[in-house]
Amino acid sequence: MGGSVEFVEDPDDLDLMIELLNTDRGSRCLEEAFRMGLEPGAAEDEQSLELDVEVEPLDRQGIRDTGVGFEATGEFETSGVTFPFSLAFDVVRVDRAVVSVAVVGFGTDEPTVDRAALLQVLGDGVSDQSA
Repeated sequence: MGGSVEFVEDPDDLDLMIELLNTDRGSRCLEEAFRMGLEPGAAEDEQSLELDVEVEPLDRQGIRDTGVGFEATGEFETSGVTFPFSLAFDVVRVDRAVVSVAVVGFGTDEPTVDRAALLQVLGDGVSDQSA
């Protein structure tokens, strides 16, 4: 599990990013990014890698100013061992900050972390600093 807050000069840049991620292209781009993140490491270690991943949008509208969320689920196989995984992450804009929370789980049990509550706490902290 992880969370982060990043600030930008122009909040309009964040709106454009979130708007793009909220389209059908967002899921496809993230699936490809996921593959690109794992495949080079396997190739470097001369390991075969079979990856089955599906990325679906999560409903994050209404949290703070703007937001988007995704869940990636699937499994990867390397050296004859299969690892099921899930990754859920949410990104919201608060003023000129990007607040994000990511939860990764390995195995068949889904993570039970309340991402919305974590975003709320981080967002409130950012709002307090901006006031």
